[in-house]
Amino acid sequence: MMSFERTDGRAADALRPVRITPGFLINAEGSALIEMGNTRVICAASVEDKLPPHLRGQRTEGWVTAEYAMLPRSTEHVLRVRPAEADPRPHA
Repeated sequence: MMSFERTDGRAADALRPVRITPGFLINAEGSALIEMGNTRVICAASVEDKLPPHLRGQRTEGWVTAEYAMLPRSTEHVLRVRPAEADPRPHA
């Protein structure tokens, strides 16, 4: 069996401690900052009382969508971020 040792001394199957700070963003209906080691994630939730245009008239239940983005220099190598004007998604 192969031996594995982490640089911080954790067992191979052990997670880093997680810290969650709810209400991190003041303008979002719901938000949290999640921290695990050097990784930090900001999660935000928005609530709108409408469906996307392609679903209007077809559905009456709610709709959940998600997206993510990484900031430049958030990784060891330079991360190229596409400019907003090149983003094909519609903007309000």
